Amino acid sequence: TFDTSNITSFYIGSKEWVAFFSNRKKLTFSETENPFGSGAAVCFGMANVFRNIFQKQLPKQSKLDSNFSFSVLNYEKNPPKKNQSKLEGIIDLGEVSLVGVGAIGNSFLWSLKNTPSISEGTLNLIDNEKIDLSNLQRYILSSQDNREDLKVDVAEEFMRGSNIKINKCKETWQKYTANRGDWNIEKVAVCVDSAEDRISIQASLPKLVFNAWTQIESIGISRHLDFLNQMCLACLYLPEDKKRNRSEVVASNLGIVEHEKMIRNYLAEGSPVDKKLLNLVSRANNRDIKELEIYLGQNVEIFHSKVVCGGVLIQDKSNIKDQSIEVPSAFESALAGILLAAEIVIDAKGIRKNEIPNISRINLLRPISDYINENASKHHLGNCICHDDDFRQIYKKKFVQ
Repeated sequence: TFDTSNITSFYIGSKEWVAFFSNRKKLTFSETENPFGSGAAVCFGMANVFRNIFQKQLPKQSKLDSNFSFSVLNYEKNPPKKNQSKLEGIIDLGEVSLVGVGAIGNSFLWSLKNTPSISEGTLNLIDNEKIDLSNLQRYILSSQDNREDLKVDVAEEFMRGSNIKINKCKETWQKYTANRGDWNIEKVAVCVDSAEDRISIQASLPKLVFNAWTQIESIGISRHLDFLNQMCLACLYLPEDKKRNRSEVVASNLGIVEHEKMIRNYLAEGSPVDKKLLNLVSRANNRDIKELEIYLGQNVEIFHSKVVCGGVLIQDKSNIKDQSIEVPSAFESALAGILLAAEIVIDAKGIRKNEIPNISRINLLRPISDYINENASKHHLGNCICHDDDFRQIYKKKFVQ
């Protein structure tokens, strides 16, 4: 017989918006057309499986959860039953622009596709990148067969059969807004990688912005519903300290910091990866150059992403010199996407009875905190675009009657 006495067991369940987790008793899933509680429950379950397996490699604070419940609607831990409302009636999403169809975007789309009460709406999918091996493990809509496919093509195919009209935009946000013509953008769901891209999105002055992120030991949502009076998206990402430029980051991560000027030229001129660069990276990291030759002729940014984030150089931790290359786990990206989609549905239905703080954070590498929400004000230096008279006047003309 197989001895199960030392096996750690986790149980998950859900009811409407609420996810349940237990390490003691079996739980159930209620019959519902609301995917948000169940989706979150799976992510909490996988986070505990991850912590249990890798407990020796994680910080001491990375303990396992015990019994708890979590409301995706109100961001409450152990919410009272009176706060556990249903998702009822048909939903018109209106027009939503999803910027970034990566790991978070994949989960966002899964959530909307599995909300059958959405009767109509338009979703603009905005992303100019292809899927590659460095991110397949976090993309829940992709498989090995989708390598080198455009992210928006895979997303469009997945959304077939839903009631949502899909507009596929194989371009950056900047090109999308330039070509769109109509700059009265109602609602944007943001899941891009950089602060610069987020500031650019806010600078185009959408009416409402919902932002999702994954950071080291943190995933979260920020809500930007009043550009004039509340914190805008750019407030969260304004640089306050001098940061290394892109060529310094790339050169450092590739282990050739002394050749930063050469990397700067590659990036500025758009020069492809050549033998000279491969030899430098190979020697600096003690790697067989044959491992790198498949990247000959590729863009340097793509090369950097694939060999560092994709794991070619990640085997030796001494090569990881910049925390910006940290790769979140699949369950972290998935929960961020579920929460982002929930915000869009909640806003469309107007069902959040009580206003909640504009930032919510969850650390899936530690037991869920009692303190998930926080209110943030406009940037304290007063130099954000939401303080600028020209930006404020344009926003008023667009959206304030």
